[in-house]
Parts: sequence; structure tokens; C-alpha cells
Amino acid sequence: MAADELLLRQAPHSPQAEQAVLGSMLIDPDCIKDVMDKLRPEDFYLRANRDIFETIYHMFVYSRPIDGVTVAGEMEKTGVYNDNTRDYLLQLMDVTPTSANVMEYVQIVLDKSLMRQVASAAGSISAMVLDGAGDAGAMLEAAEQKVYAIRRGRSAQNMVPVSVVLEDVMAHLAELTASGGKTLPGLSTGLSAVDAKINGLNKSDLLLLAARPGMGKTSMALNVALSAARESGKTVAIFSLEMSKEQLVTRLIASEGLVENTRLVTGNLRESDWQRIAEAASAQGCAALDAPVTGGDVGAREARLSIFVGGDKAAFERAEPCLAKMGQRLLHCGPAGSGQQAKLANQVAVAGVMFSVCESLLFAQEAGLDVAQWLELVVPGAAGSTAMGTLGRRLLKTDYAPGFFIDHFIKDLGLCLEECRRLRLVLPGVTLAEEFYRMMQAQGRGRQGTQALIQCLATLSGKEWRKHE
Repeated sequence: MAADELLLRQAPHSPQAEQAVLGSMLIDPDCIKDVMDKLRPEDFYLRANRDIFETIYHMFVYSRPIDGVTVAGEMEKTGVYNDNTRDYLLQLMDVTPTSANVMEYVQIVLDKSLMRQVASAAGSISAMVLDGAGDAGAMLEAAEQKVYAIRRGRSAQNMVPVSVVLEDVMAHLAELTASGGKTLPGLSTGLSAVDAKINGLNKSDLLLLAARPGMGKTSMALNVALSAARESGKTVAIFSLEMSKEQLVTRLIASEGLVENTRLVTGNLRESDWQRIAEAASAQGCAALDAPVTGGDVGAREARLSIFVGGDKAAFERAEPCLAKMGQRLLHCGPAGSGQQAKLANQVAVAGVMFSVCESLLFAQEAGLDVAQWLELVVPGAAGSTAMGTLGRRLLKTDYAPGFFIDHFIKDLGLCLEECRRLRLVLPGVTLAEEFYRMMQAQGRGRQGTQALIQCLATLSGKEWRKHE
């Protein structure tokens, strides 16, 4: 009992703010509508103030004149009048010289009311936990419901006289008439045909967009949201129960940059795609860099990657310290898309190197050489390479674990061939490599490393690549 009494004594409230709100309504009836939109009788902590507000509320609903005298008379009719009521009403008007700051006082009253509701919900939740009423999941759900009930209760709208709303409606009609019917009532969707049907996006509208899956509902909604944000200069929130935030932004980039969404999802991006992505990012106040890497799994683990970067030079310089944590060699290759081109040029070289590594090892084996000794002799020489040293030693153990997946290599080689067609280049080595790796993919080896090429070469000759240790 003592604890409850202490809680009541300490309940958040502001007598001064409550009095200022009531006094403002008594001296200036024009502010009553705005106050009613925000407050309810239960938001007033002191009983006398609550009774006065509730009386004004009922008089407002029935469009009765509101001042100190009429409010006192109404309170007398309803039985909430006492000997001090009239003096208290006069006091409220005396201590409130102006209604200019009434909404500031409203916010204080509202904040204190919410604090009391939260404290009450917290007390109920605490009592439920101490009583052990159910398991943790049930308690959590009950707690969420209590907090949600507070939010839901604040969103409900009270009744407002038609005469009050009519003033706003007539003012809006006058504005539209003055424009000669050329002003769109709401925000434009960016789609003139849609605007003609729904008169734009208007307050309190609930618009449903229905279509079969895969018809572009999300893309259209994102385009509308983007158009509304640009026109209004305001922030637009997007909620989705189907897509993650990453998926939504991907769709937005696809729409804004005119890039095929499938290319963004798969990463199968051309130089022109990166240019459009950079432009789309720039339109959203961001900078985009294409920064593919080379160096394999070992380079990634040891932070020894080579990183090819395309995009704005200033953006590259800002990102350079972060990129330096992942690689030893950084190169700004030029505008957006240049990093991708540099990576593809690297993959052209890798395609040729993998053939030389695998063919030479297979030849050494079939010639009857000690393949392990031969490899150690060759690696430091002119025929050696990083691929010969790293992947060659893996092949001695028949280790096909990926430093780079065959599936991913096929994607890169496909992009190389696309660029070859655009550049009018004939690169037979790339064409041959892509065909061989597609054969391996068809054999179910797509998740093996690129060095697994030796298996395909051995099979063509009716041979078998053996372990050499």
C-alpha cells in the first residue's frame, strides 16, 4: 500500500502546463480544435483540471459557445461544480495572458501523460513477472501488448464537429479553384495516368496495388515513393513484409539506374552497369565504387589482396584507408566500371595460366617425371607463377578446394566475352576456357576450384590425374 501511495505522489505531471492549456482554451476558443486533436481528458492528472477539460470537450463536440461563464454553467449541470469552481476558472484565465504558446503546453501535458501510462504498464509487467504468471515468452508477449496498447490509444481520433472540419475543406477548395483546376490535390506519383485516376497521394488515403506475383508491384511502389520524396523534399518510409532492406535498395538502384535487377542480384555486371549504379547512388547522395579483388583465399586471409577500384577519385581517397586493411596493392583504375574492367583483364590472364599449369603438370606425370620435384624446380624459374606455386602444390595432393569457384569463374569469363563482343576483340583462349569450365560445371564441379581443370584435361586423353607426394 505504501509503495502504491508513493507511486501516486511521484506520478509525472505538470500543474502549470495543465492550467495553461485550460486557460488558453477559455480565453481563445480558436485554439480549442488544435488542443482537442492532441489531448484527452485522461491526460490531465489533477481531477479538477480533468473535469474542466472534459466539460469543454463535450461543449466543443456539440458546438456550444465556450468561455468561463458557459463552462461554469455546464459543470454545474453535470454535477462536477463546487464552491471553488468559478474562482478556479477565473484564476486559469488570469494566469494565462495569451494562448500563443498553447501547443507547447499541450506537448508537456501529453509527455507527462505518456510517462504515467508507461509507468503503469511497467508496474503491471513487474507484478506479472514477480507473480510468475506464465513462461517468459507469454510474459514478453503480454508486455509488448501493454506497450502497444499505449501507442494504439494515442493514434485514435476523437470526434470533431463538422463545422470545424468544414473550414479546412472550404479553404482547400478555394486554393484549388484559384489554380484553375491545374493543381494536383495531393503529391504526384510520378505517373500522370495514375495521378489522373487517384488525384495524387493525399493525406489519410489508403491505396491498394494488387497484381499477380512478379508483375512489378514493388518496383512501382518504390518509384512512387522516390517521386514523392523528390517532389515534397521530405523523407519517405518504406515497410516491407517480404523483402529485406538490402533487397529493397537493390530494386531501387535497378529502377533508378536502369540496370536489370537480375544482374544486380547475380553480380553479373558490365562496365556500363557500374556507371549507372554510380549515377543512381549519386542521385541518393552516396558514392559508389566498384572494387573487385584478386589474390584468392590465401590473399584474403592474409590481407594481401590486389584491389582494382573504379569510381570517383575523391570517394576512392576517402575509402582508401578501409581498403588498405584488406589488400596490399590498391589501384584507382578510372571512372565507375574501370575496376570491373581491370578485374576482367586479370581473369583473362588467369584463364591462360590455369591451362599452362594443368597441362604442364599432366605432361610431367605422363612423361614419368617426379612431378613434385619437377614443380619445385620450375616454380622459381621463368615458367613459374603464383598459380603454379599455390595451385600446383594443391594439385599434387589432388586438392580441389576453391580459392576461386568454377561457378564464379564462368561468370567472369562470360562477362569477358560480352566485353570482347563490344570491343570487337577475338580472344580464342578466353572462348576455349569458358567452354571447358562450362563442361566441368555440367559435370557437377562448379563448387570446385579453378585448378580442377586438370581433371577435365586428363579425361580428354583417357588418363587420370594421380596424387603426387
